[in-house]
Amino acid sequence: MQTQKADGMKTELASGEPSEKASRAVVKSGADVAEVVIAATHLSAAFADALKSVEPELSFTHWDLLNLLRRDGPMRPFQAAARLRISRQLVFQAAKKLGRLGYIDFSSEQDRRAVTISLSEAGSQVLDRVETRFRTVADVLSERVPTANLRPLRTILGLMTNGFDTRR
Repeated sequence: MQTQKADGMKTELASGEPSEKASRAVVKSGADVAEVVIAATHLSAAFADALKSVEPELSFTHWDLLNLLRRDGPMRPFQAAARLRISRQLVFQAAKKLGRLGYIDFSSEQDRRAVTISLSEAGSQVLDRVETRFRTVADVLSERVPTANLRPLRTILGLMTNGFDTRR
């Protein structure tokens, strides 16, 4: 097995166990990036399946909006859009669907344009069920690969995400 160091030099591992130096190896080739993306895609699919098993109508955007409302409380849709870094239109569409499902409540003061969205009791319950299902998926992953150190994957995915960030 070969690993690539930050300076581009490759090192050969004698055993199947990665050395400490190898675990800190920096990967930068297209094939390395492809492997990380494939792994992330499989993880994402497992969590997407878990989400759909709880509520087939929910997407990760819906889940993000519900989590935001749980964490930060009631707010206007434009505030949710800014905090989630998505378009106002997407928040309005997601909120409309979540309202139809009974997971969020709408309140309006005097003006229909001044609507506030908040998490309903049913929304809180579905979030609890989703979190339980996500923990189950994570437990299965930990059970199948007990020696996996996911911190490097999280770091690499964070760096890749920042690399695609077009707001800079």
